[in-house]
Amino acid sequence: RLPGVVIPPGFVLTATATESFLTSEHIAEINRRLQVLEPDDLDALYKGCLGIKTMINNLPLPTDLEELLQVHYTRLEKASYPECLVSMRSSALGEDSGTVSFAGLYNSVLNVERKTLVAAYKEVIASKYGARAIAYRRQRGYRHEDIEMCVGCMVMVDALVSGVVYSRDPGPEDNGLLRINATAGIARGVVDGSKAADLYLVGRDKPYPVVYTEIRQEATRQGTPSLTYNQVRKLTETALLLEEHFGEPQDIEWSFDHQGLLHILQSRPLAGSHPAEEPVKAEAAVGESGAAPIVFGGVCASGGVASGEIFTVDSAEDMRSFPKGGVLLLDHPLPEWA
Repeated sequence: RLPGVVIPPGFVLTATATESFLTSEHIAEINRRLQVLEPDDLDALYKGCLGIKTMINNLPLPTDLEELLQVHYTRLEKASYPECLVSMRSSALGEDSGTVSFAGLYNSVLNVERKTLVAAYKEVIASKYGARAIAYRRQRGYRHEDIEMCVGCMVMVDALVSGVVYSRDPGPEDNGLLRINATAGIARGVVDGSKAADLYLVGRDKPYPVVYTEIRQEATRQGTPSLTYNQVRKLTETALLLEEHFGEPQDIEWSFDHQGLLHILQSRPLAGSHPAEEPVKAEAAVGESGAAPIVFGGVCASGGVASGEIFTVDSAEDMRSFPKGGVLLLDHPLPEWA
């Protein structure tokens, strides 16, 4: 633990626990099912992966592992409060590094009670075999045996405000700033990009001036900023401390509780920044017909020029019908669609 950094009480179910749950016989059966899947047949891929996940969720947990899970949950109750709610968070080996990120591809389960601990644990383990996770690993040359799933169990924070802080603004160049995104309540909507969040750009040097703010939650908060300056300063100091400790810029998930205490929920290496994009000019985008583009704007997930059928995806079921050569259109650029 670092002085001044508060982490909710918790424990980890290690790769050894996973190996005791999914035995060599189970892995052999999973391999058999994966070998017959065609990666270009999305419908078959989703059905096959659903079958694997259902198999895992129906497997009994080894008695000694289930007993240990209950024992450590009891210890969490003593360290926090009776019948505490916990989050079961995915933490696969190699999940987050400076060169690759599996963000959004594995499940984390929130507000878990004692009676649902086992089911939540199995759900996280099974998420390793989701269709998008398998496709992502194949594209990057990983075998599923190379990535073992661990699970972190952490007491839920009664969050007043939560969000993400990047210890360095992940822009095209180092501007000497730190970026904070904040929203009322828990941070899930900020993490997956589905929820509007207030934006703060803060200088990395004392007295940590706030050089830019953008309040994006006006509909629910009447334009009231999510954070006070004292909270911004505390976040900045903690982010810089974590960056120094880990030796590289950090992507940090955090929450302030109703008593004003800052809790650090996760800290991982910040993915590499992207090159600057030139603004799109209408005259440069006019097609052969000479007609101007229909729309401009949005968030670019993958740079380049292409044409094809626009296909809107709102769910995993929609994705199974995605046409070859189509152009993906989403309400929110969720990382799971990578």
